[in-house]
Parts: sequence; structure tokens; C-alpha cells
Amino acid sequence: MSAVRILPPGARVRQVQLAGVAAEAVTCTGATGPTVLYLHGGGFCLCSPLTHRALCGWLAAASGAELVAIDYRLAPEHPHPAALGDARRVWDALITAGRAPRRMLIAGDSAGGWLALMLAQSLRDEGAALPAGLILFSPVADLTLRSPRALSLAPHDPLLTPAWGASMVSRYA
Repeated sequence: MSAVRILPPGARVRQVQLAGVAAEAVTCTGATGPTVLYLHGGGFCLCSPLTHRALCGWLAAASGAELVAIDYRLAPEHPHPAALGDARRVWDALITAGRAPRRMLIAGDSAGGWLALMLAQSLRDEGAALPAGLILFSPVADLTLRSPRALSLAPHDPLLTPAWGASMVSRYA
């Protein structure tokens, strides 16, 4: 269903390769904003830039940014730290290509939010160039899935059950 969502007027999608990682660069007419490295959700095991293309298109339209959504390697075939390594290689490739970190953001939803957090933390810990900021949509911030907030919301979520989340995390780990 995500693949058939409508892009905003003026959206353009280009297939690119960055440091050996396939990606989609999504821009809209007149884009002058920052570059956003986008890490899709999907429980570390599902989805791709295609499933998140419309979301990236609308974010590009609203912000004037270029969104670079990467097709990181998925678990269980590629467990941790494969996806995080892909994100880091793309981050470094964007900088090598001339993007200024102060005009870059790292974004992600759900499992992609966790990857965004971990990428930013590893950059900080290594003393590497940091992004201007993070954009996180319902990030998985606790891989134990036992935070009080997650437990209180679990009975109300019709799609993502604790058992499903635990299954995805175990495949990734």
C-alpha cells in the first residue's frame, strides 16, 4: 500500500548509490534546504525507501530539503551492525561529496529512529562531524521494549504488538 501513495506535486525521485548502498534522493521543485539522511522503519526486517517514498516526498515538500532514503541491509540475513554500518557509510559519503554536516539532519521512524539515534551517538562518541539535528518519528528507543510508556501503549496499538516487536528485535540482534 505504501508504494501507491501519491507524491506531492513537483517531487522528483532519483536512484543513487552512496558508498555501495542503494538509496533514493527525493527532492521537490525549488529545494534549497538541508540534506536529510532518512532511515526507514520496519522492525529492522521489513520495508525500504519505496515503502517510505511518499513520506519522504511530503517531508521534502514541507521542508525544502533533499531526503536521501537508504536501502540499508535488513535482518535476519544481515543482523546488527549491518544496517548501522550502511547508515554510517552513507553519512561519510555525503560529507565526502561536499555536504556540510551543519546543513544535514538524520531522520528515521520506528526502527529507523533507533538507527538514527545510534548513528548520532556513534558520531558523537568518535568525535566525528555531527548533524545539525535529528528528526525522530516514534523511534524505538529501548530495544528491550519494556519502557513504562511502551508497555502502557501496547494494548492500544492495533498493528504493532509486543510479541511482534520482540520478534523483530531478536532477528536484528
